[in-house]
Amino acid sequence: MTDVTDVTSPTRGFPTRLDFLVRPLLATGVLLLGLWATWFLFLRSELGQVVDDLTLTGRGEPGLPDALTRPVLGVVSAPYIIAAGVVIVGIALLQRRYALAVAAAALYIGSNVTTQLIKGLLDRPDYGAVLAYGNSWPSGHTTVAAAIAVCVLLVVPARGRGPVALVGTLYMVLTGWGTVVAGWHRPADVIGAFMVAGAWYGIVESIRRCVPSQYVVTDPVRTAARGSARSLDVIAGIAAALGVGILAATALSLPGTGDVSPGSGLAQWAYIGSCCGIVAVAAGVQRLLLAVGPHR
Repeated sequence: MTDVTDVTSPTRGFPTRLDFLVRPLLATGVLLLGLWATWFLFLRSELGQVVDDLTLTGRGEPGLPDALTRPVLGVVSAPYIIAAGVVIVGIALLQRRYALAVAAAALYIGSNVTTQLIKGLLDRPDYGAVLAYGNSWPSGHTTVAAAIAVCVLLVVPARGRGPVALVGTLYMVLTGWGTVVAGWHRPADVIGAFMVAGAWYGIVESIRRCVPSQYVVTDPVRTAARGSARSLDVIAGIAAALGVGILAATALSLPGTGDVSPGSGLAQWAYIGSCCGIVAVAAGVQRLLLAVGPHR
């Protein structure tokens, strides 16, 4: 019988056992750093707060974006959250992978609890130049969607990871857009939620890969997933370039940090830039987790 802890395959160039453990650790570090950067730039910085709030004033009247996102946003409820968790764990149990089912449950619960704890522990300084309501970072609704997306990526058989990453990205984007269109959350809240869920994926994978009986190293991005990986690279790259460019131009064009009114003429551009940023981060998170590799 082949020893499942034999994790090298020189003929196919698969990673060593150390490489296989380093991947989720690096992914976790990158996402936690991104989470900190989002908090620092958009919660602790006055200019960041202004740009973040400006996107809400630029979203305009309900239209096509609202029509596209409202059905996705509307299903998020307590019964839905419970049912999604049961399905995710069930996928792992059907494969008779009981440790994976525990890991998926930890990821799902941990992501959502972490978001609520962060909301309670962190504050949003009032610089007198922001919208009325206080801290809403990260978004709870978006955390639910992101946690579902990355949990399915964790438990699905390796051959399905590519399509699941693409569909998960779309689901995350529509939910994130929906919370902004509805005026429930700022874009930074959405981006923070993506990173919380992604970081939890890296954490549970790091822990699992410390247990030799839980995995066999395989190619990080299998042939079936390479097309999806390239698609995510393109989507994330284009959206990031547009989002960063538009938001940077918006910040540099502000006549004053106290001007967050729609009349500034920059609100719609800030809204468009933030929508691009949401796409970039959603695709980037899924691409990063796809690169961590299949769970067997």
